[in-house]
Amino acid sequence: MATRASSPSRSRSSASSRPSASRSTGSKKTQTRKPAANQPSGFSRMMSGIGRGLAATWRGLATMIGSAARAIPPAVRDLEPERRHDRSGLFLLLLGLLVAGEFWIGLPGAAGNWVQLAVTTLFGSFSYVVPVLCFAMAWRTLRHPERHGSAGRQTVGWMAALFGILGLVHVAKGLPRGAHPDLVREAGGFLGFISSSLTVDLLTVWLAVPILVVLTVFGALVIAGVPMSELKERTAALRERLRRPEKPEIEYGAEHRAYDTPLVDEPEPDPDPDEQLTVALASTPKAGTRPTQPPLEVPVMSPGPLRAEQPPISGDIVYTLPDPSVLKAGTVPKARSQANDAIVQSLTEVLRQFEIDATVTGYTRGPTVTRYEVELGNAVKVEKVTALGKNIAYAVASADVRILSPIPGKSAIGIEIPNADKEIVSLGDVLRSNRARNDHHPMTVGLGKDVEGGYVVANMAKMPHLLVAGATGSGKSSFVNSMITSILMRATPDEVRLLLVDPKRVELTH
Repeated sequence: MATRASSPSRSRSSASSRPSASRSTGSKKTQTRKPAANQPSGFSRMMSGIGRGLAATWRGLATMIGSAARAIPPAVRDLEPERRHDRSGLFLLLLGLLVAGEFWIGLPGAAGNWVQLAVTTLFGSFSYVVPVLCFAMAWRTLRHPERHGSAGRQTVGWMAALFGILGLVHVAKGLPRGAHPDLVREAGGFLGFISSSLTVDLLTVWLAVPILVVLTVFGALVIAGVPMSELKERTAALRERLRRPEKPEIEYGAEHRAYDTPLVDEPEPDPDPDEQLTVALASTPKAGTRPTQPPLEVPVMSPGPLRAEQPPISGDIVYTLPDPSVLKAGTVPKARSQANDAIVQSLTEVLRQFEIDATVTGYTRGPTVTRYEVELGNAVKVEKVTALGKNIAYAVASADVRILSPIPGKSAIGIEIPNADKEIVSLGDVLRSNRARNDHHPMTVGLGKDVEGGYVVANMAKMPHLLVAGATGSGKSSFVNSMITSILMRATPDEVRLLLVDPKRVELTH
């Protein structure tokens, strides 16, 4: 019974499955026929390929021209591809060439007549200036597309500017009406006719002209991207810049270009021929001796200003730079001391113990570090001395030993060891030095002394972004205070303005 009951259902299910199978087969047949019916012809594929090729050529040519425009010094770099409008710039360039070819040179045949008719119908006698506008917009679009803003802003700006200018031209030409199209083309074109007729018919000519002038200025501001809220501030800044005289001492010459080295070099004095002859004669009988360094000089406490001349301040304000004597003098520099001689003996003993053919030939004393010069004998490897770093530190009882191999510009190894008798470096001495006085830039600050005892002066104008970092006690606060004090001692309020922010009230309390 179970077997008989199951057979009808099985037969029904098989019967019901046959139509679906046939329907699915039929649908497969129809699906395979549709692509065959929608396949493009050979001519369509050929035209599509030509179109893609022309589009690729247009994009490549626009990219090449845009890259060339941005590569002209000063080059424009780091411009994202999505912000470039090279194809629009190329279109404006070609349009300017076409219009210039007709109105400046003259195109032959019917093509020139059609170009002249189309352009003069819109712009009238202003058509001769249209190529200049096209070239200017093409240059800005290719080189600085980020200054354009949105397309809607440019459309509104150019329409307002053209309506204003062409309306003024149309008024100046006698306001010819549309019944005389030739006269309209010789005046402001139909764009000028529209703007002038609306304003003159509703108002008088005396009111229409100021409105058209305001419309022109408004369009120029929209094109340049200057908000109306900033117009008053920018006009005041331009008036102040034109009224106030320039200060050439702030930026002068190639030596003050930004991003060069900020360190200021001391100008070398002109050599005296008599002095050179005396030195040459004196050095002749001593040809085999080693030249000695000149003695260190103490900066003179001069009552004069730290700059050669003080620029005047605009207006009736009298401002005097601070007296240099308010900055105290530091320790008198020393060329040598007993501590240095003792270290020379220690270094010589270390070289003798390790049987290295080398000699300490001299040293250069700085305020906190002295650089000792070691010259090697014949066939002595530099690594033999550099490998003795820990032994040298142990012999001179100092953990901060630095070995230079070689000293820049010399055939000798340098061993820098901290001084046991350190000197106090005063900011006043640095600012009173010849290196600081001979530089007249208001942003020149004193940093200190180097390992050779020379003064280190830097121009902050060549460091537009500065991060002061270091471990505790490394001199961060001293540098910040020296920088501010240097500017206060050398610059007037018209030259430098300071905005000091100290949220933790730690650095700038005094």
